[in-house]
Amino acid sequence: MEPSEYLALGTLITVSASALALIIKQIESSKCTDIACCGVKCKRDPTIKTLDATAPTPINTPRIPPLTITDNIGRPVVNT
Repeated sequence: MEPSEYLALGTLITVSASALALIIKQIESSKCTDIACCGVKCKRDPTIKTLDATAPTPINTPRIPPLTITDNIGRPVVNT
């Protein structure tokens, strides 16, 4: 195979996968109860809430004890 053929094949695979992902995302966000596409049929309840991918996720940060004293150079020292 020529290098240009590899490039064309890679582009075809990328475009096809992107199109499939967009179709799945559109079906997921639709309000239809009966879905039939490419020989696949699905009956679903669109009122079920799914996780919102855009919602911020909480970050678990460790609790740091307050600094009370400094060492002889002036750096803070954690009280243990």
